[in-house]
Amino acid sequence: MVEAEAIIKCALEQYGRSGLKFTVDDVASALHISKKSMYKIFKTRKKLDIAILEYIYQDIHSQYVEILQNGMSSLEKLMAIIKVYPKCLPADKLSFKAAVEENNYISEKLKEHYNRDWETEFMLLDQCVEEGVIKPIRMNALKR
Repeated sequence: MVEAEAIIKCALEQYGRSGLKFTVDDVASALHISKKSMYKIFKTRKKLDIAILEYIYQDIHSQYVEILQNGMSSLEKLMAIIKVYPKCLPADKLSFKAAVEENNYISEKLKEHYNRDWETEFMLLDQCVEEGVIKPIRMNALKR
């Protein structure tokens, strides 16, 4: 039986080729399984899309952990984290933006993550200010 992660990775490949226009049929066909087998794991396309987003965020989180454990300075870590882009996503960021604009539930899920995942950046900003490598800034303006 095909694992959920294999379906997600295949869906990301299909997304790289076709954007959000890829279908469950495309994924099932690429994996040589039936749609019914896919729907046993992901009951709806929406659940698959949400699982893909979670996979992307897991990818980003893994990169954050790797950066934070690296021997770089606080400023280098901050700059590296700002540049993080999911390795599992196609390089075409504009098509991802279009996907978000086309699907309200994807947009809502992204906002959910976006609004709660800034602790690392603020911690590094504070460290950089304490070390004197950047000027103090008003964090309240950034935290809105």
